Amino acid sequence: MIWSMFYRIGLIGVLISIGTGILAQAGQSTGSELAFPWDLVMGRMLTETRLGMIWLARLGLAMLSVWVYSRNASPLRDWSGFAANLALLFTVTLTSHAATEARPFLPMLLIGSI
Repeated sequence: MIWSMFYRIGLIGVLISIGTGILAQAGQSTGSELAFPWDLVMGRMLTETRLGMIWLARLGLAMLSVWVYSRNASPLRDWSGFAANLALLFTVTLTSHAATEARPFLPMLLIGSI
């Protein structure tokens, strides 16, 4: 019971941090601290850049984790939640310095395992 409460709090924190991160990333493009969600730069950053697509994937995976968590308890739910959270962690690696290498697979794999 206590672990499900920690997991729920963690998912809420992840969703809040993703939303704040998207606003901060778009804000850096304009030279301000945070962008407004309805700002034109925000939409362009999310749809026209690789980083924006990764942020959208991160948001989608976090929402998938919330949906999987809301299902009935079963081994399939646990494993699919684990896979969704693992993919969510991998999106952090996609925005790391290792992703800029000429052959990024091995450096990204090593950073993702740390």
